[in-house]
This record gives sequence, C-alpha cells and structure tokens, in this order.
Amino acid sequence: MVRVNFAGELGAIKIYKSQINVIPENKHLKEMLDSEIAHFEYFRKISQKLFVPQTIFLPIWQRLASFMGFITAKSSFADAMLCTEAVESVIEEHYQEQILQIEDILQYHNNTDEFIIENKEVVQELLTKIKIFMQEEIEHKNTGNENSTMKIIPFTLIKAVTKLAVILSQRI
Repeated sequence: MVRVNFAGELGAIKIYKSQINVIPENKHLKEMLDSEIAHFEYFRKISQKLFVPQTIFLPIWQRLASFMGFITAKSSFADAMLCTEAVESVIEEHYQEQILQIEDILQYHNNTDEFIIENKEVVQELLTKIKIFMQEEIEHKNTGNENSTMKIIPFTLIKAVTKLAVILSQRI
C-alpha cells in the first residue's frame, strides 16, 4: 500500500514538473505540484519508518510520467488537464479502496494482527492521511475536468497506463 502510493506520488511530481517546464506560468500546475510533493514526503517518511521496499518499476514510472507530462503539456494546457483528470480519477478509486482496506483491518484485525497491534497509531495516521490526500486528488481531478476538453482515446489510454502502474507497483 505504501509502496504504490510512494511511486504514484513521485509519478505525479514528474508529470507536473514536466508540464510546468512547458507551461511555466500556470498557477494550477504549481499548486498541484506542491500538493503532490507534500503527499510524496509523507509516503517517503512512512516507507522509511516501516522499511517498505520500493517497486522495481520506479525508474520506468518516473520516465513514463515525465513523458506523459511533457507530451500532454506540449499539445495544450487542456490536454495537460486531461492528463490530470485521467490520472486523478484512477487515484481517487485507488485511495478509496485503500481506505476501505484499512478500515476493515482496524475493525476486524485490531487485536489479532501483530503488525497492527505494534503499529496501530501509524496505521490510524495512514488512514487519516489517505483520506485527506484523496480529497486533494479529487480537487485536482475537478480542476482538470474544468480546464480540459474531453478526448476519449487519450483519456482512456492515460487511465489504463495509470491503472497498470498501480497494479504492477502493488505486486513488484
């Protein structure tokens, strides 16, 4: 869970930095980048605290995210926002699944799972942070939606790549 979130937030940083390199004057991109950096820093710290190994795909995701950010921004601001909307719609679903998983763990395994017993406060904090981050990602998605022009093929492709990155990062 923490591994995939770390990778995802780093990917978001790469997307926004690449978009800002092409469209440097845009305040939306800078605000979203700042938010993603804060998310990344939290997941970096908790990864270290819990000794969570990073996905072997991290170098690939960084390059792919940079490429997606550059290409979409080079096309137009609306396409950059389409990228944001597509990625954040996947992340919203992903965070919602994690919230349900953590709530289930805390409710049903609170007194039986050794890791939960030893790290209950960390798990509670993780749940709180993911809820906050999800709301911020929804705001990003909505900003993307308000500033994009829907193009179904790029939107679907970006969502599919994002889902694949999530799935692979969860496992490897």
